[in-house]
Amino acid sequence: MSTADTAGCCDGLNCFSFDCNGGQVGTPWTWFTKTGVVSGGADMTDKALCYDYTMPKCNHHQATSKYAECDQVKQVAPSCPAKTDNVCPNDAKLSYSGDKWKAISSYGFGRIGTVEKVKKDIQAYGSVTGAFTVYEDFLTYKSCVY
Repeated sequence: MSTADTAGCCDGLNCFSFDCNGGQVGTPWTWFTKTGVVSGGADMTDKALCYDYTMPKCNHHQATSKYAECDQVKQVAPSCPAKTDNVCPNDAKLSYSGDKWKAISSYGFGRIGTVEKVKKDIQAYGSVTGAFTVYEDFLTYKSCVY
């Protein structure tokens, strides 16, 4: 599913989501059930789906990498396609509204017994989405438990 569509359309107004500046983990999932999300790839060069990621891969705080440093890469924030156009940003032959995929439901975990609930959910359904508060020292994090 398209991270660009999610970041561009499920914004502060629609989802209380503010990209790297925070937001609520659950609201995009509610958005998936109500609005849906289009297809998209993780690499901006895929061009086979509706709305691929908008920036090339880059090196972010790694000693060595085959990718250019992120501060040297042109930053292209995803935007929400105009509803009047109804064409996919990466393939004009695809209908943006026709490519929407909706989740059947979404849910969260309470604070009591969360670790066990998450373990059981992963065993039953696969990966989960999580978030945590990041402080200034996170940029110097190297390994182990933060």
